[in-house]
Amino acid sequence: MIEPVTSAVAPATGTPFSPGPELPLAARYRSADPIDWHGSMVYPMYTEQLTGSATTLTLTLLSATPPPGLRGLGMGLSVVDGYVGVDRRRLAGVDVWRDALERGITVELSAVQRGALYSLTPVWLDTDGTARSWTGNYGIVVERAANGRTVLWCSLGAGPPHFADLVVEVSATPADTTPMPAIGMPARVTGRPGSATGSRAAANGPVASAAGPLATGNGPHTASTGPLATAGGPFAAAAGPIGAAADSRAGAHDPSATTNGPVEAAAPQGSARSVPDTETTARDYRSALYDLGVAMFARGEEEQARELWSQAAADGHGPAAYDLGVVRFRQGDFDEAERYWRIAAEQRGVRAMAGLAELLERRGAETEAKLWRTRAITAKTVAESLSRRAV
Repeated sequence: MIEPVTSAVAPATGTPFSPGPELPLAARYRSADPIDWHGSMVYPMYTEQLTGSATTLTLTLLSATPPPGLRGLGMGLSVVDGYVGVDRRRLAGVDVWRDALERGITVELSAVQRGALYSLTPVWLDTDGTARSWTGNYGIVVERAANGRTVLWCSLGAGPPHFADLVVEVSATPADTTPMPAIGMPARVTGRPGSATGSRAAANGPVASAAGPLATGNGPHTASTGPLATAGGPFAAAAGPIGAAADSRAGAHDPSATTNGPVEAAAPQGSARSVPDTETTARDYRSALYDLGVAMFARGEEEQARELWSQAAADGHGPAAYDLGVVRFRQGDFDEAERYWRIAAEQRGVRAMAGLAELLERRGAETEAKLWRTRAITAKTVAESLSRRAV
């Protein structure tokens, strides 16, 4: 079954490894980079860049030995700067469950601009049927086989680390190699996870030779009317102010000041296309409004700052929308906080994505919260890749 988003190496024997009380894997991740767990590189998610405007992605179950009591398991698939095509719908993410993985499932991923990424992470249904991910001892060890195969050895979050819980082969093939045009930035570098330490025998699970049809899902996720990642999640929100006056705002309570989360990185501007003078003028005007608002806020003139930021946000200025969301959140106006964080999140604001995820989670919209948290993590990976490339 495939449906819209809802929700270190094990010893050679395949038995769970439990050395004693220690932090769960989810609490150890500090970014999309892997951690070292008993000699193996464990990733919070598997991420690859789309090389063209369309890519066919095939996921095939090799084996599964989940912890007892779970009602389901699968892989969560999300796309940043693109979408998954399912039954004539365009979705930002889907959960692919065991029945579809057993057949072998193929979906088409489409990029809307250069640098689009897809990410995979394990998902599972606990004893009461609730979809879970990003918690407990979840993680992925990536195996790059000599024949070019990529195999993901996944530990689910229930129980001790056990990377034979779910073993899935991943195959991505460009369906359209037409390069995507750059939009204000150069192409991003693919953040390929490294190979797992050590070698493993082939999994005993069946390998489907043909991709099965997509099962009917539950329909696309809907926007919630109802901020910040749960403490158990790997990447909590960083919903602090963006502006230059951030340090002067210490007297105000940051809704996520006690958490460590992704920091929004400014993407370098590329020269792949020329920007019309009118567009440049509009951008400069929005930035001027925003900077003036930051100065007003630093002087304690919050009402004037909000008015200036509102004008800039109405014209599509992401940082202004983010700061307005922070202010509204502190005031307890969660509807407005959500509205402004959505504006900023749609413009690739990582902190806005993370703040929106936690706000939605607090309001009970766990499905969409999970999607935005995944997008925040993946977008942070993009920023880190760009930063490393610039060095």
